[in-house]
Amino acid sequence: MNSSSSQLIGIYITALPLFVVWIVGFFVAILNWKRAPKVSLLVVAAVIIGFGTAVISPLLSIWVSGMYRTGLDRDKFQLVTIAVNAIMRLLESLSWILMLVAVFVAVRRKPQVGLGLSQGLS
Repeated sequence: MNSSSSQLIGIYITALPLFVVWIVGFFVAILNWKRAPKVSLLVVAAVIIGFGTAVISPLLSIWVSGMYRTGLDRDKFQLVTIAVNAIMRLLESLSWILMLVAVFVAVRRKPQVGLGLSQGLS
């Protein structure tokens, strides 16, 4: 196993708790789709983007590092690194924006009897 593979496995192992949260969030959104389709759609989109970004970002970092090792000039390497990091951060931000919008769409909805979530919060 080369150092890139070991590094990638380490990154994914440390991200495992967050991956589990995203997967659970995805299934909770799917299970609540009929009751709250707008909120569920926003959560599913946020989870897919966030999870995808977390999986792809380390792969891109290793790919860009490999480009440098194979002779990419330093200035181009820095430019590619900045571009890749900017795109990844924008996607992560989009994921959080969708999640926050989902929260506030849910808050604007009229509370339903029997949920137990709105009791004691006001």
